[in-house]
Amino acid sequence: MRRRQVFRGRWIKHGGYYPKYLLKLFRRDAVQIDESDLVDHHFRVQGHTLKLGADIIEDNQNEADISIWITRHNRYATLQAQEEVKRRERECAHHSVKSLFDTPDQRILWLKQLWQRLPLYVRPALYFLYRYFFRLGFLDGKEGFIFHFLQGYWYRLLVDIKIDELQSDGVKSQLPCSETTAHEQATGSIKP
Repeated sequence: MRRRQVFRGRWIKHGGYYPKYLLKLFRRDAVQIDESDLVDHHFRVQGHTLKLGADIIEDNQNEADISIWITRHNRYATLQAQEEVKRRERECAHHSVKSLFDTPDQRILWLKQLWQRLPLYVRPALYFLYRYFFRLGFLDGKEGFIFHFLQGYWYRLLVDIKIDELQSDGVKSQLPCSETTAHEQATGSIKP
């Protein structure tokens, strides 16, 4: 189903937010969930899926109070940071490579790998610029600016701060897997 995000009474049509298809109806015996997803739970199915013509409207009235939105996303940022650190450790150990031109699920995983290789604190600014200007988020008006700034920049900056806090070595979190190993070897963190 297509998700129609409503923020503070305004439908967020731009910034790459619509249409976004989410798997919402499925047979329980035909779906898999990635247990490592702590924030955005992704359901995966083998076989055919269909797109329904209707939208699912996501309009959380509690989030009209911005302090509730901020509190909730601060909690999500903690979980997201933990998820990214764990995923990075797992992918470095398994040297996992996904493809941009594979299934939609593999494309998302490839994009996540690319995201993790971008420098902390730079990637939120790049993502906001991409969403707000290149994906035309500015067309969503005042509420759109608030939404794209908070969700596309502030939230991701908060995640990066929390990742930095979780890392024992701040340089390690910004290096690709092979360079991380070399850095650890050079500093004596691991034995060759």
